[in-house]
Amino acid sequence: MATTIEQPYVTVNIPMKDFNLISELAKKLKWTINTPVKTGMEKAFDDVKYGRVSVLHTPKNWRK
Repeated sequence: MATTIEQPYVTVNIPMKDFNLISELAKKLKWTINTPVKTGMEKAFDDVKYGRVSVLHTPKNWRK
């Protein structure tokens, strides 16, 4: 007879400066850490937000 046990999970937001401490604790307690993966659109928005897009990549300048 096979049984399946559902284990609850918790989502915690921590600062990156504390991530090393938490990851070491997770290894010792055999926890898993899942980090969210950004989609291509989210990465593109970050590029625009932080100025990593040059002027040549705007639609106004495509016709030049």
